[in-house]
Amino acid sequence: MFLSSIIFLALNSNASTAFQFHSHDAPERLLRERLPFGRAPNAATHLFGSGSATAETVVLKSCDDEVSMSLGASLMLDSFWLPQVAQATEEGTLSDGSRTKLLEEQRSDLSGRYGERMGKRLMPSTLLLATSPDSDRTEPVGMVGIEAVLWDREGREVLLNAASEGILKSALSSLGPKQRRALKDANLCELCRELLKDGPAYEPAVVLANLAVDPSIRRSGIGRKLCVAAGEFALKEIFPDCESWDTPPQMVLQVEAANDGARSLYADRMGYTVEWADTTKPALRIDINTGNFVEKSDVELITMSKNLV
Repeated sequence: MFLSSIIFLALNSNASTAFQFHSHDAPERLLRERLPFGRAPNAATHLFGSGSATAETVVLKSCDDEVSMSLGASLMLDSFWLPQVAQATEEGTLSDGSRTKLLEEQRSDLSGRYGERMGKRLMPSTLLLATSPDSDRTEPVGMVGIEAVLWDREGREVLLNAASEGILKSALSSLGPKQRRALKDANLCELCRELLKDGPAYEPAVVLANLAVDPSIRRSGIGRKLCVAAGEFALKEIFPDCESWDTPPQMVLQVEAANDGARSLYADRMGYTVEWADTTKPALRIDINTGNFVEKSDVELITMSKNLV
């Protein structure tokens, strides 16, 4: 039987443990075994091949450093943005100048969403980068972003991570010392319930975004495995106590209605359901001539969600 595995590194930089799961016996959860982990071995093979190998592995690292943001930006440009242009137009190749501009803008976006920040964060986020320990290649072969956010399900609104953090911190700062101490050990669900009583019905959730896989290893199941690992990371690092919540937290994502392949992955294989459709918000495209991201209107965006537990 062809066996594919993911080794998942813990969040802190001094981690000496990893998690591993096998797609045939634990597709929706990481095995709770803790495995000793050092540096990834340097072997010369590929990530997912024809299926002749008996075991192949992907290493996932939780990243917030600028080098990782740059590596993620390059993967997003080459694996996500440029293939869209190639399919939609017959325009020429990307110039070095345009590529540099697009990479910097993408890096800046990733850094703002997943990069290191000073101080304690109420709404964590991270970028998971997938590399192959069985290859000489050092660049990532897949990635996915995870962000804790606030969302209003009935009001059809998903806030950005930074905006969500700002709302909670502002509400906390308005409390007296005794009230803040009472909430010192509160989880995100309890914080939202206590701090956001009078506004919109915000609930904590996790947004899955910036999913990209190197074209050379697509159709190997790595996209689905990245999504599963993102959910497991959210349960362990963001909502570790959510099994006691009255309402289970949601994993939320947005996908263009015309992207049949992605919608099929999320709905048919990952268990996501449609929350709402929106045509009022523009979608991004790239202009390879100017090296800019541009907004495209009249694009239907589908918001989907699933229970994390």
